[in-house]
Amino acid sequence: MTERKLKEAWRTTAGHLNPDPSDVYATVNLNGKTTLERLAARYRRFSIVGVIAAVMVLQWSVNSVFDFMPHRTFIVCFGAVYLLLASLMDHRLYLDVKAIDPATMSVNDVIMRCLHCRKRHLQCMAVLIPLAIVYLGLLGYGMARDPYFLSGMVLGAIVGLAIGVRQLMNFMSDYRSLTSID
Repeated sequence: MTERKLKEAWRTTAGHLNPDPSDVYATVNLNGKTTLERLAARYRRFSIVGVIAAVMVLQWSVNSVFDFMPHRTFIVCFGAVYLLLASLMDHRLYLDVKAIDPATMSVNDVIMRCLHCRKRHLQCMAVLIPLAIVYLGLLGYGMARDPYFLSGMVLGAIVGLAIGVRQLMNFMSDYRSLTSID
C-alpha cells in the first residue's frame, strides 16, 4: 500500500473510535490498554519470570534431591544461562515495542517496526526452542535414575508446549492486529 492509502485508512478509524463528538467521555475507556501496551506488558512479564526462574534453577545446586545427578553444576548453569538469555531477549523486545509511538510516527513506520519486532520474536524462538530441547535432554540424562522426575518432565513438557503455543498465538494475534489495515 502507498503512504497515502495508509494515512487514509488511519483517518477513517478515527470515526470508529469516537462516533459522537458531543459525547467524548462515553467512548473513552481509561482502564483499557492498547494492543501495543498489552504486547509490551506481556514481554515485560516474560522477562521478569525468566529472571525469577533462573534464580530458582540456581537453587538446584544446593538441593539434596539432585545430589546424585552427574554434572549437576553444568546442567544448573546451562539452565540458568538459558533462562537469563530468554529474559534478555524478552526485555529487548519489550524495549523495541515500547519505543513504538503511533502518535508521532507515520503509519508505515509503525507497521514496519511492528513487523521488525515480530521477525525478532520469531528469530528468538528459533534460538530458544532448540536450546530448551538440549536443556531438557541434559536434565533427563542427569535424572535418569528417578522415574518420577522423568514422568514429571514429560508432563511438564506437554503442558509447557500447550501453554507456549497459546502464548505464541496471542503474540502473533497482537502483531497481526497491529499490522493489518482493514
